[in-house]
Amino acid sequence: MVEYGLLIDQSLCMACRGCQVSCKQWNERQAIVTTNVGTYQNPQDLSWQTWTFMRFSEYEEPGGKVRWLFRRELCRHCENPGCLAACPVPNAIVRDQGGMVIVNRNLCGDCNRECFYGCPWGVPRFPGTNNEAWKCWMCRDRLYEGKPSACSSACPVQATRTLEKSVLLATAYERLSIVKQKHPRANIYPPTGYGSNVVWILVDSPEHYDFSFPTTSVSSEGAKPAAKGFLSEAARPMLAATALTAGIAAAAKFLDRREKVARAEAK
Repeated sequence: MVEYGLLIDQSLCMACRGCQVSCKQWNERQAIVTTNVGTYQNPQDLSWQTWTFMRFSEYEEPGGKVRWLFRRELCRHCENPGCLAACPVPNAIVRDQGGMVIVNRNLCGDCNRECFYGCPWGVPRFPGTNNEAWKCWMCRDRLYEGKPSACSSACPVQATRTLEKSVLLATAYERLSIVKQKHPRANIYPPTGYGSNVVWILVDSPEHYDFSFPTTSVSSEGAKPAAKGFLSEAARPMLAATALTAGIAAAAKFLDRREKVARAEAK
């Protein structure tokens, strides 16, 4: 089975948001009402209706020069997904043979949003106080028909490309060697060794982009506020304990969910 990934080249990206619009169109996500808060970033974060968007950031160099950067935000489709490991319901989140991390609509929802807190970037989002998770699924339906993802197809400059995973990193580093000629601080993200099926080519150091855990938008959707940044060493044992507790309850949750689905189908 062929495994797929996305290469996002920020040296080519114009922040036109074509990927954002095509994602909504193909996946039938609704447009949302937004507010101008004095930034080009719009909307401000992911949501259950918005699975990818352009994140803008600025930083000031020691000499006073301000750098303006932007990048796409979306699910990384990890090789060892934190969302899947934290999910207490068997098969509610799966990683299929094509490398896509998928939320199973028939099983998801009977939890306390463990997938959000298990993801280092807090990607899964929820409608209101509902615990059913939504996120990018890498256009699994298109890929299995031999088509690129909707975002790749819509990009006018091929800043996003759908590639076979076997050539994803090699293609990224080949392109990086060219980008570095103009942007010496260009880099690959995530760092080498982190298994991700989505790879960025950044024109500056990764620390100058906002790759932090969300702090506001999810709490406004009903979740508890989260600490900014990646999971700390102190937090990891806590997450492991939570996952163990969730595992003990998984069978009961799964059976309860199956009964609910059976009752709904009977009606």
